[in-house]
Amino acid sequence: MKTCNGRRGARVGAAMAGLLALTWSTSSAALATKVDLVELDKNGSLLFQDNFDNGLTPSQEPGVYAVFGNFPAGAEAGGRLTIDSEWGGMGTNALGQVRQTLNVTGLTGQNSADPTTLGRNDLISFGGVFDLVVPSGPLNSGYGIVLGERGAGGVLTHSLSLMVQYISSVGPVIRLFDQNFVAGTITVLDEIPLVVPSGADQIGFELSNEDTKSTSFEGSYAFVSNGVSGPGVTFAVAGPMFTMADTVRATVQVYSAVPEPSAWALGSIGMLALGVSRRRRPAAPSA
Repeated sequence: MKTCNGRRGARVGAAMAGLLALTWSTSSAALATKVDLVELDKNGSLLFQDNFDNGLTPSQEPGVYAVFGNFPAGAEAGGRLTIDSEWGGMGTNALGQVRQTLNVTGLTGQNSADPTTLGRNDLISFGGVFDLVVPSGPLNSGYGIVLGERGAGGVLTHSLSLMVQYISSVGPVIRLFDQNFVAGTITVLDEIPLVVPSGADQIGFELSNEDTKSTSFEGSYAFVSNGVSGPGVTFAVAGPMFTMADTVRATVQVYSAVPEPSAWALGSIGMLALGVSRRRRPAAPSA
């Protein structure tokens, strides 16, 4: 009986280890916030705006958005869209690191004949207002806006992102960064520590170019308190766009890192060791 119980304890330890790894890689690392507004301007005119007040999630508007992941019914309510990395799909960043990412991409045009196309000769401004959530570790995570270039088959080749992020080496930051998925590089253009002003409950982001001859895009942000925007801050370093394609698309994104397989293995080993130690522990004396 003792041998049987010991084997059962080992099996339970292994099962717990697997469950721990699964839980750690999804729910416990998830990041969620709400989007209040997205707006896209082309050549000085409003091209698209969503106040998230029709009760339909982006997954329910396939003619308007492409979604990587899936929204549950009710995610859009009260003039806000909840975005949660737990609803995202599994993918990798430009460095090949695994990320659980929820992307909401506006279906603008992809050729010059389409008036909704965002091309290299256009004046473009993409903005979003988010409920201000300070991400916490230990895993990297973030939310914000992205302008992306795509190659054959719609595969993302290059992007410029402006986000609130948790970075394990520095903590919460506001960061402007460039990802080259072909070269496999991520370039941090500028960042500042995230210090929330008293009363601020939202943050607004904007990516824009200065004129139609510029393919450099500036990133700016402003804290919002009770619907009133504070002074805007523009990063000193701009980011390149149209490096691999003549058009871009705008995306709202939330993501969270997934532990590397080595981390899962360490967690499993720890749980298995715990199971073995319990199996070998002498039985307590009878009362």
